Amino acid sequence: MAQPLRQANNTETLQEDVWIPSVCRVCSNCCGIRVHRRNGVIVKIEGDPENPHNSGKVCAKGMANIMSLYDPAR
Repeated sequence: MAQPLRQANNTETLQEDVWIPSVCRVCSNCCGIRVHRRNGVIVKIEGDPENPHNSGKVCAKGMANIMSLYDPAR
């Protein structure tokens, strides 16, 4: 299972830092989102400002979806 991102220290190097366009599937609106991934771990979800459907806005459920990804009871 993926582990939450730890605070970087001097021995860790940033190997990957990408924003991935995607779609939120929490409800039937399917809002456009951007997923921020660092070193293979998702660290943030936000609305995609380039998506014409929701113009960068996303509800609290969509932004909190990262919590269900790393929930230990999942």
